[in-house]
Amino acid sequence: MQRFTVSTRDPDVSAATVKEMFGNAIRFASDPGRGFAFQVDGVVLDAGLTVATMSFPTAAALDSGELPDYTVSVMEGDIRWHEKDTVRRITAPFIVPPGTATRLRWSATRTLNVGFPSDRLAPYTGGSIPSMAALNSDGVDTHAVEALVRMLNATMLSAPEILDDPLFRASAVEALIAVIASTYPIVREATDRARPTALRRAVAYIDEHLDQPVSVAAIAGAARMSVRGLQVLFQRELGVSPLRYLRQQRLAAARADLLAAAEPGVVAVIGRRWGFAHPSRFAAEYHAAYDEYPAATLRR
Repeated sequence: MQRFTVSTRDPDVSAATVKEMFGNAIRFASDPGRGFAFQVDGVVLDAGLTVATMSFPTAAALDSGELPDYTVSVMEGDIRWHEKDTVRRITAPFIVPPGTATRLRWSATRTLNVGFPSDRLAPYTGGSIPSMAALNSDGVDTHAVEALVRMLNATMLSAPEILDDPLFRASAVEALIAVIASTYPIVREATDRARPTALRRAVAYIDEHLDQPVSVAAIAGAARMSVRGLQVLFQRELGVSPLRYLRQQRLAAARADLLAAAEPGVVAVIGRRWGFAHPSRFAAEYHAAYDEYPAATLRR
């Protein structure tokens, strides 16, 4: 873990600090008559999670190089995003995907930022990276994303000793990914458009029948192809068999229920709800997927 606490009026020092934390080349510019000021308090964890609160008390501009990972920012103040001939005021959590450069202008601002590895969102997108538009859709309720970004900044920066707990670090990343994936359904939809039509049909059928008995033949029928063709398609596009994909989706649904459950003693009930009739087998598969047992998730 690395801790960063910097206060400077030098744009070059600011750029170097941001690059060390988030991995992208960056350039700051300011009004020569008003000067420049930058403050940051942040941490970079071994798991690839970066949490940083940055303050810019004066008007300035930012031009960034391409980000290597995702960054989610809650921005306070009058901030505007520039892209070609488009200028947009940022009023909601702003997510920048890997490989994307940004140009921002502000009068004064404070930003709460969380960066996470690009591969953590891949299970929700089929491996592809959503566009900027897909991750910043108009009309999306982003309150949950903002609340979690604020919580991570407040918790990690005010109580750094909690970062020594590997379970907390892993849970923090997982919670952020889950909230983003549920907030921006277009992430998955945008990716699905790039998938073969037969795969989209198969995945949609699985999603609609997660809590029901499902056979490979039924999935193949929904995809309008043979069982053998379906097997080849899933291995080529997703790297797993259709039934393995089904189990993964059911485990993910069970995990969501466990995290949301308030009452004790419901592990077996949730397991049965998602097709895991044998508690011991459910526990073993769950542990293999998430490196903890269902009861441990429920306690959290």
